[in-house]
Amino acid sequence: MNSHHDERRKEEVDAPAVSERKGEEPSKRRSIVIVVLLVLLSEVFAFEFNLIAPALPNISAHFGVTSVSIVFGLGLLVGAVMVPVLARIADRYGKKKILLVASGAVAVGALICVWAPTYELLLLGRGIQGLGMIGSVITYGLVRDLLPARYVPLGVGGIGVGFGVSGLLGPLLGGWLIDNHGWRSTFWFLAVYVVVTALLVAVFVPETDVRAHHKVDFMGAALLGLGVGMLMYAATFKGHRIEAAIAGVILLIVFYLVERRASNPLISFALLKYPPVWTTLAACALLGGAVASSNGVLPQMLRAGSAPGSTPPGMALSATEYAIYLGVPFGVMGAAAGLVGGWCSRRWGPRNVLAVGGACWMISCAMLATGAVHTIPLVLVVGAFFGVGQGCYYASSGNLLIEAVPATSQGIGSSMKFQAEQLTGAVALAVFGLIITHSLQGRNPATGMMLFDMHGFQVIYVTLAVATLLGVIGVLRMKHGRSPASGGTVSNRPEVVALEEGTALGGVDGHALTRSERGGAKVVVGADSELRDLS
Repeated sequence: MNSHHDERRKEEVDAPAVSERKGEEPSKRRSIVIVVLLVLLSEVFAFEFNLIAPALPNISAHFGVTSVSIVFGLGLLVGAVMVPVLARIADRYGKKKILLVASGAVAVGALICVWAPTYELLLLGRGIQGLGMIGSVITYGLVRDLLPARYVPLGVGGIGVGFGVSGLLGPLLGGWLIDNHGWRSTFWFLAVYVVVTALLVAVFVPETDVRAHHKVDFMGAALLGLGVGMLMYAATFKGHRIEAAIAGVILLIVFYLVERRASNPLISFALLKYPPVWTTLAACALLGGAVASSNGVLPQMLRAGSAPGSTPPGMALSATEYAIYLGVPFGVMGAAAGLVGGWCSRRWGPRNVLAVGGACWMISCAMLATGAVHTIPLVLVVGAFFGVGQGCYYASSGNLLIEAVPATSQGIGSSMKFQAEQLTGAVALAVFGLIITHSLQGRNPATGMMLFDMHGFQVIYVTLAVATLLGVIGVLRMKHGRSPASGGTVSNRPEVVALEEGTALGGVDGHALTRSERGGAKVVVGADSELRDLS
């Protein structure tokens, strides 16, 4: 136990040394340069999903495959497994170093996709790109570590605005590139963009000297990734499906047994016993996972042509049309709803905002499930509802978790939320890919694009409508989050204090702090506490 106290004291010595170096604070101009460069680089970690999504039908046509949803889902899987691991490594060895490594992974993955002669190599490239999802976490940590305290809120807000801009710009840019230069041009753009912005960050953004000496659960990450990966393989590819499914289940059982005994686990099963925590994570898995998977299905649905006589007919939108009619209302309404949702969370409670967001997603999925969305005005409506849902979700779900999780367990709580969303989305995409494959009716001889029986997509959105409905019901039954967001001060209530003292959740490497240690210690939050969803 003394060794853990020593590690804790080391973290406390390291952090104040940075926060109290008055004479070394960057100037206002220097702070602006740091934020601008980090915003520019962070765009790429959203682009690797929203820029590529409109290209899925073109990739399907080029390689003659229907299991193209895995192109989207594989990045979610790799990110869900590796982001918590890389966040802890970044806290230990330096956030800037890992940010540049993540940027390099995006560039290497993009170049593999550019030159990939086979579908399997394309998937390899996308898997490598999934490592880049850590970038969205580290940028927040660097802002917090490098900027004077008075500039941190502005820096964090600037990165948030950057993600909003990429949500609008990514589909538009992707649509134009795909229609005018082919789907591989999107990966060329990613490679060039990330190299240029990463070089600027390498030269002009300093490394932080804040360090937190976390242990890294490599065994848990490997078991979780392989287990879920095997289940996705079983749902996506024809060969050895039964064997892959059995292997996946066995690996996940072993993961559960290992994590129960781990001192610093990826998933804390002790924390899951606390009702506000598991209800929040269940809602995030249903709502966040549903929309993560929808983001990989919707471009295939709206850009698909339908077989002769199929009712409802496919819209066969071009990539540019998809970006304009769905991407623009999605981005605009998402940004507006995010601002309004944050204010409403502080005034009326995050639970209500999350319920509104889930209801908007449910309405969108229900509209698509009926087959009624086959005109441009209805696509605009669906895009607007999805955007409102997304803005409300990100404005409220993080606040709900802050209200539910003990202060010393925010890092692992955020990690578990991230994993719940991304792993659910990844597995759902693999299953939905199987449904889409069975809906294939042939190819358009003129364009090579796949033709579908659109009823398969309707089945998918019936499933998603039910999932979002269950998510909304779960949110409405929550007992926490009904009062205005407190920023985590309600975590001082007696039952949460008892949770911190009675389980190995707080302190360094998951070890609980005593009441006196919590009272005297300066809280140091690592990069793994800043986890977010891009899909």
